[in-house]
Amino acid sequence: RNYRYENGESFDVLLNQFETFHLEVNGTDLSGTFIEGTRPIAVLAGAESTVIPSLSCTQNCETQTVTQMIPPIEGLGTEFILPKLEDRSKFIYKVISSEGGTHVTTNTGTMDLTSPGSVVEVEATNHPISISSDKPILVVQMAETMKADDGNASGAMVVIPAVQQFQSDYHFSILDDSEYRNYISIMIKTGDEQDLRIDGNHYSAYNNTMDHIHLKGQSYTIINMPFNQYGGHVVENIQGNPFGLTVYGFKQFQGFGFPVGLKVTNH
Repeated sequence: RNYRYENGESFDVLLNQFETFHLEVNGTDLSGTFIEGTRPIAVLAGAESTVIPSLSCTQNCETQTVTQMIPPIEGLGTEFILPKLEDRSKFIYKVISSEGGTHVTTNTGTMDLTSPGSVVEVEATNHPISISSDKPILVVQMAETMKADDGNASGAMVVIPAVQQFQSDYHFSILDDSEYRNYISIMIKTGDEQDLRIDGNHYSAYNNTMDHIHLKGQSYTIINMPFNQYGGHVVENIQGNPFGLTVYGFKQFQGFGFPVGLKVTNH
């Protein structure tokens, strides 16, 4: 309490079962922070009141709360596909290294992360991004808040599942809020999309647009669709082929996003 910690310093916290520890800082980005427990723990991170990107607004800002469950290091990966975001003209993504000397290749360039916990933030035009790395990384996609991006939608933050963590079926819910414009994005190997079913229906029964992108010699199809059917839903590949799924939505002054499940296995 009332102690100033500098970069590279650490501290210990003792927690009993089901206790929580809350760390809050002002004006500091905690991206790249390492958290280690002697027993299993869950970690949520985000910002209570922020603008995305951080320098896009200096006064009369419409701020946004963004929060995500952070996967453990063994749940990270080396191959990622970022879908475009409907309703937006651009987005931000962050790449965070788990090890030093990490080389990252995207379909728009390369980057090197020299130390564990190194962070690179990129503003991209609204098109799909493929990312591969030689060591496990965390990738987060962020919709920009009002005044940074045109329109009346606010921001959102989504942890992008690695291709290695794709599953063959997912369950999720859409809340009953008519003000939200909700969307889903499906990332799947090209050809496997023909076996996709949404609530038992072929995906083509739903209004959608498609993008295609290559990642390490493999073609992937990205299916983007508005999805405002409230209640619980199941998306599956009836042949058991894995795919990634994210859900997000926007309304004035508010937004949300999340990955629908991660198969947390050792990379």
